[in-house]
This record gives sequence, C-alpha cells and structure tokens, in this order.
Amino acid sequence: MIEISIWVGNLGKYNEGQRVGDWFTLPHDVDDIMEKIGVKSGTRYEEYEIFDWEAPEFVDINPYSSISQLNEIAEKLQSLNHLQVKVLEVGLKEGIFNQDDLLYAIDQVITGEHNLYVIHSGYED
Repeated sequence: MIEISIWVGNLGKYNEGQRVGDWFTLPHDVDDIMEKIGVKSGTRYEEYEIFDWEAPEFVDINPYSSISQLNEIAEKLQSLNHLQVKVLEVGLKEGIFNQDDLLYAIDQVITGEHNLYVIHSGYED
C-alpha cells in the first residue's frame, strides 16, 4: 500500500521561531490538520507550509502543495493494487503517462482505458 505522509507546520509560528506542526498520513481532513497546527482564517496564523514529506518519488510535493490535491492523490493511490502501482511507476518513468497530471495518470491505470500496457506476471524484469 502506498502512503503519503506530510509534516505540516504553522508558518506564522515558524517565522516567530516556534516549531508548531505535526505529521499526517493522507488522506486526512484538511480542517483537522489546520486545527491541530493552529492555523485559522481571520487570525494572525492563517498560513501553513509542508516542511517535510514521505511519498513515492513520482508524487511531486513541495512546501506549497495543496493538501486537498494531495489528499485526492493519496485516496486514488490507495485503490491501486501492486501491479497497477508498477504500471503507474513504469508509465511515468517512460513518459507514457504525463507526470504533470498525476491524477489523470492514476485514473488511466485504474480504468485501463488507454490500452498502452499489458501486465505479464511471474517475471522479474
């Protein structure tokens, strides 16, 4: 099973020299994340940043990534079986799937609409 974990911090507190944040395994409710790190609209602490992450290489995460979009990616990745994950990894590496639209690539693997691959089991390579 593929997991995405992110360490989300309160950017305002960070700028004040305090480390306020926590690790979250996605998918996770965005409102709950914001509450736990003390980020709330209309206060002096309205911004968050993703300071660290653990995810497959093909999942593009940066400090300013959308947690909602990462949640959607995490949900879809959880629905893939082992062979589908391999197809996704190879398809992204070989340029069959577009890395810039990971959600669409995952959908293509799930539905098999594109017919760009055949799965042969029992082989090492």
